[in-house]
Amino acid sequence: MWRMEVGERWGYRSRGIDPLVEVEVLKLGSQKPPRVQIRFVDESAEGREDWVPPGRLKVPWADAAEFTANEARWEAVDTHPGLNETPTEWAISDVFEAVIDPAVAEPVYRYAGVTSIVDPSGLAQRLQVDEAFLRSSPLAFEDEGALLVPWETTERLVQRACELYGDDILESLAKDEAKARHEATHGYTVRFGRNDEGRFVTPEDAAARDAEWPFGKKKRDLVRVWCGADAIDRHEELRALREEVVRLDRLLSEAIHALRDSGAKARADDLERRFGVPVANAKNPRR
Repeated sequence: MWRMEVGERWGYRSRGIDPLVEVEVLKLGSQKPPRVQIRFVDESAEGREDWVPPGRLKVPWADAAEFTANEARWEAVDTHPGLNETPTEWAISDVFEAVIDPAVAEPVYRYAGVTSIVDPSGLAQRLQVDEAFLRSSPLAFEDEGALLVPWETTERLVQRACELYGDDILESLAKDEAKARHEATHGYTVRFGRNDEGRFVTPEDAAARDAEWPFGKKKRDLVRVWCGADAIDRHEELRALREEVVRLDRLLSEAIHALRDSGAKARADDLERRFGVPVANAKNPRR
């Protein structure tokens, strides 16, 4: 962050759509809210002075050209602003959170479709792509140590992540869906702040919200499309296999307990040697 001093020249902007204009800092206010007295340098302003919020002074005037150029790069890389607050934005976030370390790359907040890549080499290795691909878009640029890439690159990264790690992504999605089913069955309480008593959301409202909101069912359906039918089938088979293993483990545990309770300790010990200690027994030993 820059600190302004009296006598410095700064780039001033009243509104986000306005160009930067050169001003001179005349005085730093001492009251609240903070204010800065400025003088407009251009002759067309005829020496006009004003007290303005310091946030309107964006950059030292010597750096104004680069500041404006960087803003233009950000505007150009944001090729799909319509994706903000849509299922696509939330689906991108889910994929990254499931399989990509944020220290390597992550979606850019408020710039849906733009990805910030802090470690291009690490991301290329993780997704098994050529690092040159990450820089291939003419809209890609570097800012504050990160490579920023547009939606055309992000889309391919997401697709590649789903190709390689569909099982992990779908497993994360399954947890999200289980939570949504629980809330649609039992409802949930929303609290704003530590001392808030909260407001109960009925199961009906919870189900309706999940169906309508962009981070609910619509997002999950889109992630499944990205992962593809084969990954979905494989994940469902894996989940079924895990459930069967848990069921068999429970039966084995019950059988070992029953044998010990009936005095057949040798037989129980033999089952443990042959099949290992059931998870249920390991968690709740009963000898």
